[in-house]
Amino acid sequence: MNAKVFNLALMVFWLLLCLGLLTRELWMPEKLLESVNGPNTPLVISLAGILAAYNFMRLMIATRFTTAPARPSPAAEEYRRRIRSITGDDPKVTDPQFKFDDDPPPTGSH
Repeated sequence: MNAKVFNLALMVFWLLLCLGLLTRELWMPEKLLESVNGPNTPLVISLAGILAAYNFMRLMIATRFTTAPARPSPAAEEYRRRIRSITGDDPKVTDPQFKFDDDPPPTGSH
């Protein structure tokens, strides 16, 4: 999963939890409000707010420092251009161990 989307989803979750608990007197029924109100409710609200802010910071950092893929150096581009002008095609680096389209080497008797 993309880190930006994950941070955005967590930020929205913690922010909704924080806002829901802050506005609990407006929308919660009386019986549910009695069970939610407790000595640790302000701690839960502040923790949800801190986690929402933390995920917001991570989202901003992930969007700010996302860079484009690294490009080859100008010297490498110059070499490629010269090779293309001589051979007519793009140079490819291949490992001879992975060339399966060639004929196998002859096996001789010893």
